[in-house]
Amino acid sequence: MLFPSDVQTIPEFMVVDLQIMSSHSGNSEKGYGIKLQRVVLHPTSLYSYLTKQSLLAIPGSYPESVEEAEGWSRASPFVMNQLEVKNTSFFSRVPANAFISSSPVCDGLYRLVGQGGSELFPGVPCVDIKESDLLKFANMVGGGVGGDPGSDEVLDAITLFDFASAAEALYVYVTSVPTFKARDPAMSDFLGVPIVDSDQFLKSVEFPGALAVEDGELVEDRVTFPFRHEIVTLSERPVVTVVTSAVFNATGPPAPCPDFALMSEVCSVKKGYIVSIGRDDAPDILRFIFNVTGCQFSPNGCPSRLDYVARLGKRKALCSGAQTPEDGDE
Repeated sequence: MLFPSDVQTIPEFMVVDLQIMSSHSGNSEKGYGIKLQRVVLHPTSLYSYLTKQSLLAIPGSYPESVEEAEGWSRASPFVMNQLEVKNTSFFSRVPANAFISSSPVCDGLYRLVGQGGSELFPGVPCVDIKESDLLKFANMVGGGVGGDPGSDEVLDAITLFDFASAAEALYVYVTSVPTFKARDPAMSDFLGVPIVDSDQFLKSVEFPGALAVEDGELVEDRVTFPFRHEIVTLSERPVVTVVTSAVFNATGPPAPCPDFALMSEVCSVKKGYIVSIGRDDAPDILRFIFNVTGCQFSPNGCPSRLDYVARLGKRKALCSGAQTPEDGDE
């Protein structure tokens, strides 16, 4: 069976495992040298692949992606008719202060454009993003899916991505889809999904040394850090506020991207911290949970890193049971 029995459709930008095999020689001579054996939906999202070996290794622009695809097609005649050389994909950091339209540009689609509405990338004026993907990749859940385009969840997602763009922490995975324009001429030639580098986004937040402690207890119930990036339309430089009391075992719907550290406050979480970004007079323009325990997946399914401290403790325990020269013969 090619697809799992419970899978009717595969959403765009879903991570899948493909099992392929070579075709017989007659098909290879015609440029159809491989065939799919099995397709399995993977539990990770694109967030698990924000690494130099994965997303950052693919072409960083549309012209580069086309050039690479055409090169592979010429170099691999046995599959040349199975390689897409026009509707290609690329992955790139978004220019600072790019932003997402505050309302749909056409049915269910929002638009990512450069600062002031300028061209986003060379040859790519703009990228359209589905409302469902805005919510998914911001880890927002609620009534926005298929509902009110002005819902709080959608606006929270847009705010997150706009602020991440200001911090030069926003990437976008883009696919060329000119055939989609047949559905609606208002659509862009490019469809994509936004991805936030949470480390870069919250680079100014430092734990635990920045927190005042007295007798082992935190003195402050919240602490602020400079955001260090200018956000268009905000008259002053924003600040990041972190509530120092952790949220434990909160119940709610699961985060759509469990491998992304930031999530809506309504999501379930074992342990996290409430973080907000805003001005002194409006500190909660953007508010979310930083999940410190729930990023379950690692790139390409690689094993977890060794727990050095635990290993040291085990070694000490073994050493304590060893004989000393006084306990036995020398």
